[in-house]
Amino acid sequence: MVIDLIQKMGWKVKTVQRGMRKEVRGICLVLQPQVELATGRVFAAEVLARRQLPGGGMQLPEAFVPAMEKDGGITALDQEVFRLACRLHHTWAGTPLGGLRLALNVSRRTLERPGFCRWAQATAKREGACPAALELEVTESALVARPA
Repeated sequence: MVIDLIQKMGWKVKTVQRGMRKEVRGICLVLQPQVELATGRVFAAEVLARRQLPGGGMQLPEAFVPAMEKDGGITALDQEVFRLACRLHHTWAGTPLGGLRLALNVSRRTLERPGFCRWAQATAKREGACPAALELEVTESALVARPA
């Protein structure tokens, strides 16, 4: 039932182009459900960033994230994805999807920014999301050791 509801609401949550930072235009969110094997119940969704291509296809993160990490645009992407995920969680409140946890990837650069936790808490509150329902996942690139 929950998967049907997610499909009716759309797996892809497009971002609004107007007002977005230049670095993250063309990025949309795709939700990947996490399913409990014993019951088949969807208990969470991972929020994944994809770039919408002009022809209608999707570009996977490995095609655009490394350049964003290199030039510093990754923080803008992380913040926009977090903000939109918070807004989505708030929109789902009161529906069967309201209890789903949302997991988001966050880059090392974003995690290391002073005040990141305060920013994330304030953003969740401002967007009406329950912070306890949001999981931050460290991206693989953040786990690679920095040279000494």
